[in-house]
Amino acid sequence: MKKLSKIMVIVLVITSLSITSVFAASSSYNEIVAPTTVKAGQVFYVELIGDEYFTTGEYNGQIAYSPDYWKMSPVSSGGYKSYSDYFFMYSDSGITLYSKVKVDAPGKYKITGTFNEVKWEEYDSDMKEYLGEGTWNINYNMEYTKTKTIEVLGQAKFKANGTNVKNLPKTAWFKYGQKFKTPTRKGYKFIGWATKKKVSSYYLTKKFNGEKRVTTYYAQWRKK
Repeated sequence: MKKLSKIMVIVLVITSLSITSVFAASSSYNEIVAPTTVKAGQVFYVELIGDEYFTTGEYNGQIAYSPDYWKMSPVSSGGYKSYSDYFFMYSDSGITLYSKVKVDAPGKYKITGTFNEVKWEEYDSDMKEYLGEGTWNINYNMEYTKTKTIEVLGQAKFKANGTNVKNLPKTAWFKYGQKFKTPTRKGYKFIGWATKKKVSSYYLTKKFNGEKRVTTYYAQWRKK
């Protein structure tokens, strides 16, 4: 009798585990699709993909994740702008959803995608004739988030701001905070870059810190 009861317990445990694995959603399939690097002002797409790869469920009570919305916040940026979009996922309206985005402020941004748990509920035979097989019901109390980092580059142009200047950097696209090359000028010491021809030392920089798509930098000199 003891052996039989042990076998029954083992069977119950295995059964409960198998039921859990069948009905559990796999958040590991959730994905944010977006480029890792873009240029400021360039149009790109942010796409959220859940593990609900179908428009109808495979069985009653099936649990999956569907994309809900995303937001993008600056980690480091001269413009400190935030972006967001809601997908408004209802019923079986779709599983792969995307937004068209254009970021004007260079910097590093973190995209956070939010996915809602959904449960497939089959209609009874009378309702199927008019409404289809069933519907996905959203559980707003069960959310899962995933993140992705994107780098928005800014273009820098350089002005010598004097004569006989050598090693002046060429126009190029830079990451926010990326260091510039140092130019040289006979009889002068290079002290930094500025967005105007003459500024106080407070506004000098040796790194890209542009707040818009294109920033022009003027070399600043101190006579030796």
